Parts: sequence; C-alpha cells; structure tokens
Amino acid sequence: MTDEEADRLCENIEKAREAITARLGRWRRGDPSAAGLIDCPVCGGRETLGYRRAGSNGHVHARCLTPGCVSWME
Repeated sequence: MTDEEADRLCENIEKAREAITARLGRWRRGDPSAAGLIDCPVCGGRETLGYRRAGSNGHVHARCLTPGCVSWME
C-alpha cells in the first residue's frame, strides 16, 4: 500500500466514523451499546454502512457492505 492509499483509507474511515458519531452523539461513560445501518458517506451506498458501538468504552466496529469500501475495528 502506498502512502497515498494509506492516507485515503484513513480519511475515509474518519469520514465514516464522523457520520456514525453524528447519528449517535458523542459517547459518554454509561451509554448503552448501539448498532445499526446508515448511508455510507464514502461510497454513497444507501444503508450500507453497518456499525456497532460498545457501551463499555465507546469503540466502534464498522463495515460498509459495498466491496472495497471502508471497514475497521477499534
């Protein structure tokens, strides 16, 4: 992977994570776990970005259903 590809990947993950945070709000200790599907801001897919946010620490695991789009685990 080139530096440019790595930079693009990080930017896409940040964009997707911001969309999830916009949906759920900022995590605070005591918040329950949350999961769902939203439109992907990276590829534009409708309800293709699946996410799960842990209630215990606010970490997000997410994956777009569009091949080659974003996915990550914190």
